Amino acid sequence: MIRRGLSIIVLIAIFSSNLILSRATTPVKPRNLDENKKILHVLNRLSFGPRPGDLEKVKSIGLQAYIELQLNPERIDDSAVEAKLADFNVFKMRTAELFMKYPNPGAILQYIAQKNGLNKGDLADLRKRSDQENSQMNPKDEEKMKEYQRQVAEIYRQYGLGRPNEIMQQVIAARILRAVYSERQLQEVMVDFWANHFNVYSGKGAVRWYIPSYERDVIRKHALGNFRDLLLATAQHPAMLFYLDNFQSVSSNSQNAMRRQSSAPTESNLLRIERLERRMLNVNRSPRLMDQSKKLMALGNRNQTQNQQRRMRGINENYARELLELHTMGVDGGYTQQDIIEVAKCFTGWTIFNPYGYR
Repeated sequence: MIRRGLSIIVLIAIFSSNLILSRATTPVKPRNLDENKKILHVLNRLSFGPRPGDLEKVKSIGLQAYIELQLNPERIDDSAVEAKLADFNVFKMRTAELFMKYPNPGAILQYIAQKNGLNKGDLADLRKRSDQENSQMNPKDEEKMKEYQRQVAEIYRQYGLGRPNEIMQQVIAARILRAVYSERQLQEVMVDFWANHFNVYSGKGAVRWYIPSYERDVIRKHALGNFRDLLLATAQHPAMLFYLDNFQSVSSNSQNAMRRQSSAPTESNLLRIERLERRMLNVNRSPRLMDQSKKLMALGNRNQTQNQQRRMRGINENYARELLELHTMGVDGGYTQQDIIEVAKCFTGWTIFNPYGYR
């Protein structure tokens, strides 16, 4: 009786396994989509989703023609969204011009301190105390702080300067407008994808001043191109160099070279400022802005190189680790700590002249 029961169980198991195997190996037939469903499927894959009228547009030119156009965005008229972005000036300016128009608060602070016979540290401490909750400033310090704030506001008003947070406000608004209104939808999807993949944080140091160029000249330029070219372009751009500290990664030989450079005459810095002045005069015809920008940028001329040297103490592994873990091979890519060190050595040597835009 027991043998008969076991035989039945074995037969059931064999039959069940054969049935499961048969089902697993049976190919699944693709669903037959009608024309509208095919178009909607493509729109959901190649764009931020179908908008009113998109279905009809694709039907009018054909699905394959639409895909071909999206792969060649330069052939698509996008003048409508460009008109909406006409007043967004941050993408029309070079990084040096952004530092002039939206100066680093540190440069403003240093200018005010020097103007009032103080050092930057004293004024920074005074401002920090005024910002602390429940702080009890004595009336004299409080009056000084109000006067310094008035002077800062006057500088911004007199020379038509903008606040640094306006840079990212324009960048974010432009991304949203392009996602909604651009006809080059695949390009915008890929710009969004690669900006996330090669992410930089605008809140770190001077990164926000570099982001317009990073998005315009690197991410957007290579969004539908070759990955190797995109990877190299991101690695070399000041936004990535600053964000992952790779501009501070140096060898001992590079440090010696910087010491020699720091002892050179400073006339070259003045020539750089004059060239920037001439470019900016062609941009917005504001001699007063140029005069003030020259003063603000020149203030850090004496101490900036020394401060940068103190930060540069050897090979920095931050970028190499991110390159392997996030940008290329993945967290389980099989590389070792020694691989990270060797990659860091390979990518050491690129730096940023005047990374904080003080001169």
